[in-house]
Formats: sequence, structure tokens, C-alpha cells
Amino acid sequence: MNITNNLFFSMPVNEKFVKIYVLIFVLFQMKALAQGNLSTPVMLPEAGDIFHYEVEKSPALLNWEGGTNKRWDFSSLLSPVTQKVNWQAAGAVLKVQVEENIEGFFTKDKSELLWLAGNGPDFLGFAKFSQWVFTDPLVEKKTNTKYGSGFYDEATCFVTFSKINADPSFLKLFTLQPDSIRIKYTIERQTILDGYGKMVLPGEIMDVLREKRMDKYIPVRIETKIGRRSWQILNIPLKSSQRISYHFHSPEYRETVVTVKMDPTENNLKAEKISFRTPSPERNIFPMGQIKPNAYPAPNPTLGMVRFDFISLPPGNYKLIIWNQLGGEQFRKSYVIKDKYFMDKIDLTALKRGYYWYELSDASGNKFKPQSLIIIRP
Repeated sequence: MNITNNLFFSMPVNEKFVKIYVLIFVLFQMKALAQGNLSTPVMLPEAGDIFHYEVEKSPALLNWEGGTNKRWDFSSLLSPVTQKVNWQAAGAVLKVQVEENIEGFFTKDKSELLWLAGNGPDFLGFAKFSQWVFTDPLVEKKTNTKYGSGFYDEATCFVTFSKINADPSFLKLFTLQPDSIRIKYTIERQTILDGYGKMVLPGEIMDVLREKRMDKYIPVRIETKIGRRSWQILNIPLKSSQRISYHFHSPEYRETVVTVKMDPTENNLKAEKISFRTPSPERNIFPMGQIKPNAYPAPNPTLGMVRFDFISLPPGNYKLIIWNQLGGEQFRKSYVIKDKYFMDKIDLTALKRGYYWYELSDASGNKFKPQSLIIIRP
């Protein structure tokens, strides 16, 4: 593991992959650093911590540019469900459901949180489920953060998955179909603390320090296993991929308050999803990755323009019906859903204010749990 705590003062000259613009960035921030203490004492999670997040999977165009004395207004973010993140002790390590489909195992000291292992999709999408083992742990979070600083980290990870979980197009690369596949990755993580200011979330405002994170996943070696034979190294070239994300830290909270993940299919220019802390969850609270299949509205209560998120539903035909307290049908719409997440915006401004119920059913007539919907007027 090779970590640089301050890119300007101690960058190794042989690290040619560190971008020149990082140096330029730090030089331009020296004046700002002299104006005051712009550090944020980031705290690391402890066993027993429970954090609540909401996830916006169709974010509008928001401003997340870096700089000094910024104001990031994310108050328009919506999520119909709250996901509970529980940090658990698993022997000498910490276990947590990092995202809906990613579980992680971590260790920590006084200044760093380190990835040790995990499971989830392959880094480059070659498998929907795989096991990860870091032979060189990856720094996930540091406590000594300061505006204008940055660090570089390099980790080695072996990702193993079965033929059953492999993407069919990926399996076409092999002449003989393997039972198991193992890919050795080098992960280059470059981090810059490039902004500070105010973060505006639904229901709260806080001081934050912004971290820009650039992760490059480089497949170094691919191995396959058939039956009881030993692992065989294959000469199959695989392209690397870079992911960009933004992490906002507040000295008031142990959790990262906002994480913006950019979409690699859009050249990392558009947000794929935004996770943000919620101060007082009230309804639709699920453990991370365990959302019950249904349709969920946001906002609720609503003035009439409402977004329904269809989550964790099997592909198929569905019907959404809304009725009033007397059982009179007020709205009906049919859907063909192909993915685990689907969103539709519905105009219900013609309905009077009051309490309503909605229900989702599939093509076989199976009905999901009815939920309430409240329409208000200013």
C-alpha cells in the first residue's frame, strides 16, 4: 500500500500516473489555506453505529463543483424509502451492507478505515455477484482531512465468481467454459479535498468538506478453474475503467453525509445516484439492500406532482390503482417493468386534498401491500 498524505509536499516523482492538474490545484489553494483552519475532523464508524440514508436514483442536474465557501443545495432530493446501515462487529473486523448489493468487511486504526474483503458485483460488471479479497487493503476513509490536501492509495484485490453469476457476454471470451473465474485487480485511488462550504439537505443545513475520489480498476490477470483442476492463467486482455465519486464530510456526524456517484457510461459527467443522510426517518425504513418489492411515492405528503419508485419487482406487467377513503377509484395506470428499479412521475393535482390509498398488482392478480398517499394544498 502506498499512501501520500499531502500531494504537494511529498508526491513521489516516479508516480507518473498522478495527474499534473492535482499539483496545479494544490498550488492555487495555498492562498486559501493561509486564510484559516479549513480542516474537518472526520470520524470513523464504530461497531453498533446505525445510520439512515435515502438514495436518489434519478437526480436532477445539481451543482457539485468544488471550491471555497460553496453552497451545495441538494434540498430537492427525493427518496420514498429510508435505508438503515448497521455497522456490526464480526470478530475483529466491522461488517456492513455498504450499498443495496455490496457487503463490506473493514478494519480500522485511529486514522484510517480499510477495506479487507467484500461481496457484490464484479468491479467491471463481468458478474452480478462475486467474492472480493484485498491482499493489499484499500483506504476507504481517513480522519485527517484538510482542504487542499489529497492522497494516493493502491490496492490489490482478487475477485472470484462462478459461471452461474457471470455475464453471458463475458463467458463468450472463453474457448472452454470454466466453472469458476478469478480476476486480479489493481485499484488506484486518487483523492483530493477540493471544496468546503454549506450542504443543504431536505430538513437540515451543515458545514461540509468535499472529497473528490477517482478510482481506476485495472484487470491485471484472469484465471479460470474447471472441475478439480488447478487455476489456469489465461491471456485475455481486459480494459480498465475509471469511476468518479464525491463524498461530503461533516464534523458533526460519523457517517459520510452525502455520496454522489457519477455514471461511467456518461463519461462520469452525470450523477448515477446520490445517497444522503436523513435526520429523522419516519416511514418505509428497511435494512440496506432489503427493500420490500412495491411502488413507493415521493414526496408523501404531496401537492399533487408525485414520483413513484418501483423497487425490487420481478420483470413483468403491473397495474397501479389509487382510490379515495370511500373506495372510489381515482387513478389507474399499467406498466411493463424490466429492471429492478423503475420510476414514473404522475400528475395528481386534479385530486382533492385528503387521504388516499394506492395498490400495485401484477399480471396474475397478486397484490402488494396497500400504502397511504396524502395530498395537501398550500
